[in-house]
Amino acid sequence: MKKKYKVWLQALTRNGWGSMVYRDIEAPSYGEALEIASGKAKKSGYRNIRKERVNLQGFK
Repeated sequence: MKKKYKVWLQALTRNGWGSMVYRDIEAPSYGEALEIASGKAKKSGYRNIRKERVNLQGFK
């Protein structure tokens, strides 16, 4: 059974640190949810990323 997580990240932009939220990330653990969200942010072009927090959304 996979769990769904909501992940908050902060990314460095031209105007300072901006907050991003990724929802409905399916992963078996909190650590893997952070890694998936960080990978998505890096694919979007952000390089300097801070991991803020992770919440469990539910189960699939």
